[in-house]
Amino acid sequence: MGSKIEEGKTKLLIRLAEIVSLVLINLIWLVVILIWFLQYLDNEIGQAVRIYCFGYGVYSKGIVMFRTITMLSTPALLSLVLFSIFYKSPFFRKAFLLSNIFIFAIFSSANIIGRKINKPLELGYNLQISEIPDNLELFDENGEKFSFDGSKIYITTFFYSRCRASCPLQIELFSKLSKKFPNCTFLLISFDPRDKKERLYELKVKHQLKDNVKLLNSESKNFRRFLTSLRFLETNFESDVLQHPVIFLISNGRKVVKTTSEINEEKIENFLKEFAKLK
Repeated sequence: MGSKIEEGKTKLLIRLAEIVSLVLINLIWLVVILIWFLQYLDNEIGQAVRIYCFGYGVYSKGIVMFRTITMLSTPALLSLVLFSIFYKSPFFRKAFLLSNIFIFAIFSSANIIGRKINKPLELGYNLQISEIPDNLELFDENGEKFSFDGSKIYITTFFYSRCRASCPLQIELFSKLSKKFPNCTFLLISFDPRDKKERLYELKVKHQLKDNVKLLNSESKNFRRFLTSLRFLETNFESDVLQHPVIFLISNGRKVVKTTSEINEEKIENFLKEFAKLK
């Protein structure tokens, strides 16, 4: 009698383990599907997911692909592990099959719906530019006109102050690199007309940026044309979420010698070291 009770308890515990395992793996799949769907949203949430989860505009295409594969393969491998543990149970096999059909249906629906949503410009692309124009009429955070010096090394990127996705990463990167390369000048150029000199000065103080970091803006038509050539296509500046590519230009004066769309400290640091040797 006692052995039957113990046997019944064991079966109950195994069944509970099977149910808990199925619930947990399905929850993991649902989180992955949610992240996958959110990347298509044309708002700050979508932009943050594309950058922080997939790495668009931060890493190379290979790393973006690796992150994507890792995200999808992790719950798939966990599912296989659970199946190998409980495959002898008819209940588990049936529930496992039904849950996988359910997950596949949800993932397919999320993918179809997501692809029907207007997917914004990806944050990374191959950029071809040989020179920064001399007619941009740039002004710094103190309201002083800025001009490129042909004898100096510059690294330039574009941002806007209300950005909560890639721009904080760009500012943090410049903050670090400006300390390592005091002889280089780092330019954070705002493409948002609302970023006046007072706002730029406030940002410089907030992030404790060095003197070799300049925050610039411009209201000139030539600057707008230059941005369009770089595929900054945003025209609605009433929103706090502006879609934009991530670009870094390393230049000798206005002459561009290297471009990248990755927010990668080591890579850009190596660019600057190599370029400094050639100077």
